[in-house]
Parts: sequence; structure tokens; C-alpha cells
Amino acid sequence: MILLAGMSGVASAKIGEPVRAFLQSAFSPVPSLPELPAGARRAFEEYVHGEPVAAPGKPYEATDAISSESLPRRRLVLAGTAPHISFVMYEHGGRGRHDHLVVMMDDGDDATVAYACVGSLPRTLERLKAAVRDRACAREKGPQELR
Repeated sequence: MILLAGMSGVASAKIGEPVRAFLQSAFSPVPSLPELPAGARRAFEEYVHGEPVAAPGKPYEATDAISSESLPRRRLVLAGTAPHISFVMYEHGGRGRHDHLVVMMDDGDDATVAYACVGSLPRTLERLKAAVRDRACAREKGPQELR
């Protein structure tokens, strides 16, 4: 297993299995969140506290200067699914726009968020996997920190 250092510099989580599964899986693209498997969609919606996520290319609040209360503060960039694993990468507006990667592991109808990270992430799956492999994601969280 891979042992990662948290923001405090102290080893924070053993996240080897979710990362390994993400790197090795052959994902089918998911063009919109409603098309995620039901369990993964529920786990993701819980992760973002039920807040709306704009579809790719649709308007969203990219900065902290709110122009419309009706616009979501998140926008889908990439999503994919493979047997027992799904992922969502989204842009998050606000002070210092940034990206999130959320990986959900499932066992049938139920799924849990098993890995998440934040950073300025690449926009293709191949490069996203390379960024995760190279630990270019900041503020990584493993299963223990996501409970």
C-alpha cells in the first residue's frame, strides 16, 4: 500500500487500493451525472452535500463574485465507470477555482467515496491518471479520512 503524507506532513491515509483501481481500470465515459451507476451517484451527491453540478460546458459560478444565485458552483469535467469503480472530476468555483477528483468503489447497489483529491487537474483521463500516479493532486484523502 502507498502511504501518503497529509497537509500537516504526518502520514494520513493508506489509499493504495482505490488509487490502484483508478489507475488500472478501463473506464467507459459518463457524459452526465444521472448516467452514473445509482450507488456511485448517491455517494457523489452525498460528497458534494447535494449541491448542484452544472453539465460540461454549461455556465457555473467560477469565481467568488456571485453573478447569479441560480448558477451552481461546480461543473462536471470528466466522469467514468468500470466494474466496481466510478469517478467524477469537477471544477469548483469560488475563491481560487480548483478541481476535485472523487473515486467511488461499489459492491452492487451501494458505493462509497474511497479516494478524493483537489488541485489544478488535467482535462483528459490519461493525463488525470498520470497526475494521480505522480501524486500531483493536493489534499489527498483516503477511505479513513472520508468516513
